[in-house]
Amino acid sequence: MSRKLSEILHYFKSNTSKKGIATYQKKKMRKSSLLESSSGLEYETPVQSNETERTEKSHVLLLDLDETIIRSSKQKPTIPDYGEAKPVTYNDNEETCQVYVILRPFLKELLAEVSEKFKIYIYTASTAEYAEACVRSLELSSYLSGIFSRNDCKKTGENSFEKDIFSFGFDEKKLVFVDDWKSQTTHAPENSINIKFFSGRRSDNELLSLKDFLVDLSKEADVRCVADKFEKYRGKNSVSCSRDIGGITMLRQKLVA
Repeated sequence: MSRKLSEILHYFKSNTSKKGIATYQKKKMRKSSLLESSSGLEYETPVQSNETERTEKSHVLLLDLDETIIRSSKQKPTIPDYGEAKPVTYNDNEETCQVYVILRPFLKELLAEVSEKFKIYIYTASTAEYAEACVRSLELSSYLSGIFSRNDCKKTGENSFEKDIFSFGFDEKKLVFVDDWKSQTTHAPENSINIKFFSGRRSDNELLSLKDFLVDLSKEADVRCVADKFEKYRGKNSVSCSRDIGGITMLRQKLVA
């Protein structure tokens, strides 16, 4: 046997050890949709994580998917003012599905700038397969550190899922969550921003002010009460900050200088 062939066989045996097989099985049986887990396990998915590039960033941004940064529908939209709808195909319980997805205006500008300051994750109550297909088809993966999906939510009903942004171990002082659905942010009021529902229209500019705000926010050591800070940044005359005290929601109104 030649020396070269011997080396090849040795490499093959080394990489099919019990440890190697166990690692492969763990990857194959994964349930979480996070692209790179805290243990360093890399998932076999076309959507790539840029976690290595962003390790120096201490701030974390969790972005909801549907109606926050995209608009998805089973039928191709025909309303003239709507943005371009891109077909996205994914598997759902071994069934091939297709939806038409519109990217929210200024999303890529936001991701490009904010990803320099924050580790950005998608956090959706939809399935991992759907989320990954959207990210891949819309070419968003280069800006992201990973995806959290339905598997990373608490099931509260037959088709109801609650997001828990504190379950991932991120520093609460550096954590921001953005969602259009207020019921998903009530459990973390100090770390959450509710933005307007995205209908699909080209005229939408909700992400412009959010982009500039997040860049400035990255300079702060403690981002909490972030909704108040965002409203003040946008220059509104009044800000509502609700707090849950002993089961009673207290509403505080204040003027913005």
